[in-house]
Amino acid sequence: VGGPGLPEPVHYEYKPFTIDTPGPCGVLCDAHIPYHDAATLRGYVEDCRKMGARSLLLNGDVLDFYQLSDYLRDPSKPRMREEILKGRQFLEYLRSAFPKARIVYKEGNHDERLKRYLATRAPDLLDLEDIRLSRLLHADDYGVEWVEDKRVVQVGKLPVIHGHEYRG
Repeated sequence: VGGPGLPEPVHYEYKPFTIDTPGPCGVLCDAHIPYHDAATLRGYVEDCRKMGARSLLLNGDVLDFYQLSDYLRDPSKPRMREEILKGRQFLEYLRSAFPKARIVYKEGNHDERLKRYLATRAPDLLDLEDIRLSRLLHADDYGVEWVEDKRVVQVGKLPVIHGHEYRG
């Protein structure tokens, strides 16, 4: 046939992230630390302990990242550093409450604010590993697995999404 050929497509394969740990899985959505309700989070931990949770899914928006919002912000609200420190404290608290559980952190739309902020204001910094949210929260130190890219999390037979994966 001759002539120019079709370019190779960029292929992204978003396979579900699977939590196949036997036993109950506690799912937490939208904690929005540092604007969280402490009694609710303590209740979540208590309920997960009572049911013998062997895995925990932090299903997006664990942090709020208020100061990185695209909307008008009040500069007197907590800064990024404070949110990150409180996020670390939360992961440490979970790990101490569940020393052997599998903990999975799925990024939500608020968690993605850091990437969006960098992409629009400092794109050259996007590929620096040390300013990724998982690194800033020391997820590896707490044995927390990280899920990004709007992937579905498959908990047994149940597909779990945060909600920001689908628009409209």
